[in-house]
Amino acid sequence: TLLMSCVHLAAKLLDKSVYSRDIINVFYQTLHPDKEPLEGGNNQVYNGLRQSLATCELFLVRAVGFSTELQLPHSHLLYQLSAIADWMPPGALRQSRLPTLAWSVLRDSYHAPLCLSYPPQALSLGVIAVAMRLIGLRLPGEIESRQPWYRALWPEASAGLMDRLVTDICRVYQLDQVLGAGAPAGFN
Repeated sequence: TLLMSCVHLAAKLLDKSVYSRDIINVFYQTLHPDKEPLEGGNNQVYNGLRQSLATCELFLVRAVGFSTELQLPHSHLLYQLSAIADWMPPGALRQSRLPTLAWSVLRDSYHAPLCLSYPPQALSLGVIAVAMRLIGLRLPGEIESRQPWYRALWPEASAGLMDRLVTDICRVYQLDQVLGAGAPAGFN
């Protein structure tokens, strides 16, 4: 019921028109593939699941303190990559593969709860820092600058925050290696 409530609440928050009946039936069919979909009305199982869905959803909203907004780092990454492109010669950013690699690292970062642990501006900076290290990219004037590149993009960033972010993002890949080593054949 908890997972069903999470999906239902997420659909509401994303303004997707998904009916409770559909979510209940998908979960019911997943757990009971040999049974027919539930019908509304006087069906006790369906009514019980619907009541449980509503109760659990209310519990979830209370548990998150009625704060249901989550800002993701994608728009910040786009803005920050655009700003970095302005610091480089025309076309140099695209040739460096930084944008493609940064988007890949951002997608991979969702294998851990980093988007819940860090502000979206910080996570996107950490993703860029990891991608820059992977391809060995240094920004023009980075050494001579009075402040690090990430402070120009987000003034609240600090060296300590960036170190923690880079470490946490790299842990995602270490976790994948650990899980990959014990995965069944064909999943590595």
